[in-house]
Amino acid sequence: MLKPKYLFLIWILLTVIGVSSSLVNAQEVQKKSIGLNECTDKTLGIKIYCNPDWALETDKGTVLMIIESKPDLSVTATLTKIEEPNLRLNDLTSVYLKATDQYQDEMNIFPTHLTNYEALHVQALALKNADNQLSDYYIVQPPFFYGVLFSVTPKEKFNDYKTLFDKMIDSFRITIDKK
Repeated sequence: MLKPKYLFLIWILLTVIGVSSSLVNAQEVQKKSIGLNECTDKTLGIKIYCNPDWALETDKGTVLMIIESKPDLSVTATLTKIEEPNLRLNDLTSVYLKATDQYQDEMNIFPTHLTNYEALHVQALALKNADNQLSDYYIVQPPFFYGVLFSVTPKEKFNDYKTLFDKMIDSFRITIDKK
């Protein structure tokens, strides 16, 4: 059995190691900080913070931002715009969202207020990949329906990107007039 003074010294050593480990983790997170600029997509008529170094894939009405792409990690943000003149935010029920074949049955759906817009926030696992965490925002500004869709695989890494996603969604702006 160890003497109390040795137990105390071991406790101090473990505490110092734990504090050092926390400082190293904080420094690693700070190094991973991603520089953001305001980015504009004139086709979609939106502005949102992004990093100009991210790879982009565009298709009519959609921009895919590839934030991280590694064999063991995928982080994306997808921006969409669809003309839906009769759609209202309260039409986006769990039944409607389930019919999109994007989400597993257990969805967290709640209205939220962005800086300039009322929105619907959906948190769920992807229907086709249970290791893919989705955090999607939907904004309806008739006649258009906008989506800002965040995705992280594996789902356990989602919280590492939550602050980034929050900054991005807080910066979202529609820049074109309703037509």
